[in-house]
Amino acid sequence: MESEPWIPTIQSFIKRVADSAETGHILKTLSHLLVSQHRSDCSATELCSQFSFAQSYFVSGPFEELLYRLLPLLSNLEFVTSNSKYLSAIFLDGPADVSFEVLYAGLSGEYATVTQEKCVVYLSQLVAAGKLADIMVCKCSTDSYMLNGEHDSLVQAYACLPDKAANRFQQNVPLNLQRNVYYPTLYKSILLSLNDVKVRLQKGLSSSVAFISLLIGKLCVHGLAMDLWTALLADIMVNQDFLLSRVFHKVVSGIAVTALDSTIIPLLRCVYHYDDISALLGNTIIDSKKLQYLIMDKVLLHKFYTSADVSKLLYNVIGYLASSPSRVHLYHTTFTKLLQVWADASSIRCVSLDQHMYISKALVVCSTFLSSHSSDSLKMPLFKDLMSGLQNHLTNSDSSIRHIGMAVAQILSAKLNPQLEKKLEFDYDDDQIYRELVSLETCPTLPDSSAYEKQSKNILGDSPEDASGTSEPVLGKTQYGEDLDSDDDLEPLGEFEDKARPTEQPASYLGECMQGLMSADNPEKVESCLKVAPTLIRRSRVMTEEVSVEFAKVLLHMESSVVIENFVLLHHESLVSLLVVSPVPVAQYLCKEFSARNYNVRQRLDMLDALAAGAVQLADPKAEHEQKPSSLVEEMTTLNVGDKPSGEMQ
Repeated sequence: MESEPWIPTIQSFIKRVADSAETGHILKTLSHLLVSQHRSDCSATELCSQFSFAQSYFVSGPFEELLYRLLPLLSNLEFVTSNSKYLSAIFLDGPADVSFEVLYAGLSGEYATVTQEKCVVYLSQLVAAGKLADIMVCKCSTDSYMLNGEHDSLVQAYACLPDKAANRFQQNVPLNLQRNVYYPTLYKSILLSLNDVKVRLQKGLSSSVAFISLLIGKLCVHGLAMDLWTALLADIMVNQDFLLSRVFHKVVSGIAVTALDSTIIPLLRCVYHYDDISALLGNTIIDSKKLQYLIMDKVLLHKFYTSADVSKLLYNVIGYLASSPSRVHLYHTTFTKLLQVWADASSIRCVSLDQHMYISKALVVCSTFLSSHSSDSLKMPLFKDLMSGLQNHLTNSDSSIRHIGMAVAQILSAKLNPQLEKKLEFDYDDDQIYRELVSLETCPTLPDSSAYEKQSKNILGDSPEDASGTSEPVLGKTQYGEDLDSDDDLEPLGEFEDKARPTEQPASYLGECMQGLMSADNPEKVESCLKVAPTLIRRSRVMTEEVSVEFAKVLLHMESSVVIENFVLLHHESLVSLLVVSPVPVAQYLCKEFSARNYNVRQRLDMLDALAAGAVQLADPKAEHEQKPSSLVEEMTTLNVGDKPSGEMQ
């Protein structure tokens, strides 16, 4: 094969790439090799074989290693200037996904600023050339099994590129890498890849949406869920394409469990009608226990919302469950569970008024779907739960709780038991609570698709004419090109004396100390509380026994910080003091947590070290013991080893 002689050339290049005397010549050779993939003077068979070779060889380890070896050389301005054409060919004409990953890694602090500037320029050129969509289309055009964590670094680069670039260069980044331009471009690329998957399926070709599922989950975790769904829903809902909906069902089913909350809840709040939710999610909830728990329990029972769109959210959730015969059993389960929680006396006492009102609204919404899907065998148990709950509400001392009970009972009784000769009515003022609940009996109408299009235009809009600009970031200048060194327009400030920064007062009580240790935004407060924690623990023995487990939990989840002097020693002393003052509950808690999944190696060593030191002190309380953690804990903390949770370790 014609491409076979290129293999030793590339391997030789990788070995000698650091040799500046030869690198220029080899760069020229390799750039011609990459450009040959796009030659138009060869037959279709030759072109296909060359492209196949490029995919099987360049995308593998050698090409990635090549780019990583080139990154440090980008700081040599003379080398970059003399070989700019060949470097551009390598970074821009090679496999785009590998280039994107390596260039994103080049923005880390281990590389020189000049290297980072050049990486930003190449990344901007990749985005301007439409490589975001090309990479996603390539990832979706295969049905091969995706290994766990295979695309994590690329997904991270897609989701965090604007923030990473802004963190390094503030506002001095190319326009198409700024948030307000980059993310709409990314949303359009996702739409293009979804439509490409639909076209491939129409042609009978295999596809995979695993990469898109990972990317959507990552974007939603980073707080972009509302903008993302607003941008995507217009294209999906306006076309009303069955095959595209099936593709979206697969996307939702592939979202990581850790990203479900951040992804699904904003989707439920963005969509205007529960019929649209049915089109988007289909019956994925039947096969996914995690999705069932999220929609049926978390959204309705564990969380509550007081915003203006709460009625839309409740109708989307409950209407989605009740609108299909295949999901109606989930609706019955949800209705029963909601009514049981609402009627429970302990629940009425313990939950807040806002959450109880939220559950009451959910019950009223459930009742609007009751008649068409329910039989008397279901209604009578619900009616009994309603009557017992009404009694618990009427005996409550809070007038708002009593009003909620009367309003819900009056609305639901007419639908649960319509054969009653005399309707259940109460003589009370027509207050705000009753009006809010009654207003939920009106089911929302299906809006026109233009509502989605209007919102989508606000997010996507029309990209600026210069959005594809790839101007290099120039440090020391503003985005308007003005020199920051000039201080002619600055007004002089009056002289002032330096004043000492006030120090945080140490905590005097154990509860105040625990609260201070959780003040992550106030390092001085954390340091002062950590210094007095051992003394307060040993001094307030009665109080310590009551909160010892909670205190241990706070200490275990503290992270070492460079601003706290002797953090390891103080942290160790506090844990040991808890074990000495309250040995049984703290020791049981540490032993139980040691085998949990959400702790890293350093935290587990902290537990073992504290248990050993506490046992020594309890064995001989009168002896003087040296309060010092083991050398292994100090070493791992200093080196930041084991910061990764054990559940993610391979």
